[in-house]
Amino acid sequence: MSVPGQNPHRSPVGDVSLTLRPGSIVAYIPPLDARVAEIPFGQQLVARVRGEFQEMPGLSLTLAQAARLFALNPTDCQQVLGLLLSDGFLRCGVDEQYRLSARR
Repeated sequence: MSVPGQNPHRSPVGDVSLTLRPGSIVAYIPPLDARVAEIPFGQQLVARVRGEFQEMPGLSLTLAQAARLFALNPTDCQQVLGLLLSDGFLRCGVDEQYRLSARR
């Protein structure tokens, strides 16, 4: 649904609703478990990626590097990383590198 003066965006993670208005951001992000269920082998993939970042706290990867490391196609890798971003476990800097979030 588009409302004049608003700019709706779709997230690569799935059903994330984001509406931008001048001066404010309103977002609804479904619970992590609901979003993980949409990915084939979702629980296992998320646990594996989470485990790799926990084992190597200095790990910093681009999407392409993460896809190669985790043997995923870029779309699935983007979904998994997106879930971990929205959960606050990872952060992605302006350099497009995914790394552990300080607030995990």
